Amino acid sequence: MVRAARQQTLKQKLRMWYAVLILVLGLSVVLAYFFTTQRQAREVAHRELGNQLTLQAMMIENWLRERMSDIRQMSETQAVQKLQKDGIRRNFESFIRQQHEFERLVFVNKNGEMELDTSSTSGALVADREYFKAAQQGNSYMSDVMIGRLSGKPILAFSYPTYDEHGSWSGLIFGSVRLPTLQHVIHTLDNDNAEFYVLDWQGTLITAPEDLQLDPQQNVKIDTEIVERARGGISSGASYLNYRNERVYGEYRLVGGGRWIIIGEIGRHDLFANIYNTMFVVSAIIVIFLIVSYSGIKILTRRIERPLALLLEGTKHLKEGGFDYRIEASSFRQAPVELRELCDTFNLMSGKLESNVRLLEEYALLDPLTGLHNRRYMMQTGGQLLLGALASGKTCTVLMVDIDYFKQVNDTYGHLMGDLVLRYVATRIREACGSGDIAVRYGGEEFMILSLQSDEEHGRTLAEKLRTSVASIPFEEQGLRIPLTLSIGGVTKREAVEDGDGTEILWKLIRVGDQALYDAKRSGRNRVAWRAAHE
Repeated sequence: MVRAARQQTLKQKLRMWYAVLILVLGLSVVLAYFFTTQRQAREVAHRELGNQLTLQAMMIENWLRERMSDIRQMSETQAVQKLQKDGIRRNFESFIRQQHEFERLVFVNKNGEMELDTSSTSGALVADREYFKAAQQGNSYMSDVMIGRLSGKPILAFSYPTYDEHGSWSGLIFGSVRLPTLQHVIHTLDNDNAEFYVLDWQGTLITAPEDLQLDPQQNVKIDTEIVERARGGISSGASYLNYRNERVYGEYRLVGGGRWIIIGEIGRHDLFANIYNTMFVVSAIIVIFLIVSYSGIKILTRRIERPLALLLEGTKHLKEGGFDYRIEASSFRQAPVELRELCDTFNLMSGKLESNVRLLEEYALLDPLTGLHNRRYMMQTGGQLLLGALASGKTCTVLMVDIDYFKQVNDTYGHLMGDLVLRYVATRIREACGSGDIAVRYGGEEFMILSLQSDEEHGRTLAEKLRTSVASIPFEEQGLRIPLTLSIGGVTKREAVEDGDGTEILWKLIRVGDQALYDAKRSGRNRVAWRAAHE
């Protein structure tokens, strides 16, 4: 046997060392690929979880603000201020019919007695409750998760203090929301691999993952490592055991003023499943390449490495806000099926992120009460349109519109009626404006119109048309007839501008328009005043 080893030919030795070299290179490639892709997959997972948690946190915060705003609006109605029980009951019943969030509304008087309740007989005393004590101090209140006495199911309670027409504290209004309502908000952005749920600071589940069945009477508490990280403000990419005793990676965000923790988790097995499958394919390929050639190994490894680089590049675009970025499917044509599916999943998720971000951006530029664009939209878009119109030699007009004595409307009829008045005036403005006019709610009871093809004569005509339409037709709602008038300040810009800052030009016109508006108010209101653009 020793002689046979000594008589080994050079060809045999080269074959042996070639096999050893290919095997070492193959193992090196496999190990490098494994650890690199594992690290990249963790980074991608943490970034995607962070992005989704940020969006969900925004949605939850908006949802909480909207629910508290609902209760606040109910507390500021005229019926509540005048302590008219029949009116309060009608408002409660109408509100419950028109929305799907609150299951119960209650009016509690200043003695702590439930006078009106949409779900049960009134008369219970709640003077010892936290929301009653908060209302006595003039504060709103949002409860932790608690079991409803009537429904026997977990609920959240929102309350807001009430005041009579003399400004004296008269009690509070609180409403209860069942947790499935919030559950729907949380699972809007769920995907196949990651799961999201919300806990309070003590670790009690507020919303559960979709596949976790809970007893509605049971307060389930979770005390995993991610909860401890959230309480300690610790950020870590290390894996941990979740409530199912499975190894997962997770991220968290604090919402509800730091009272709640929203957690997103993805299982280690789910995260690395494609990598393990790909590892099997690569190992099989390396065995074949051991027979064929080293060049084949190099080609096939590139077919795997390039798609991963494209995916990593895509995640960087998402991190920088490029939600419209898509990976070309043709780049994955030669890649394993797992990576092609990962490419399709990435494009699908980036598309969902793009649509959600676009929706949030649209909401940020609209006034939700009147349906008009808001001041931010005017500052972002109006300056560019104004500069373009002036550069083409057009004359432009700015009208600043204010509802006269609007505060008296709020003080006399309540803020809900004031909101209806704002919508009414916004409708009159839309009807008066033409296709070349941009109307926005500038703030409070003040509106603004930018007319891009309007000289002073046309601007005055538009202002008078709007003023007359409001003054001649009183606002009517719920049997009330409220005469309204407008004060309008106008300014016209005639000089052509070839370049410059359109936003700065618009600011100057707004300042002059405001001065003209003050002239109209000082002159007795219900009139149009004009100033020159150079003032």
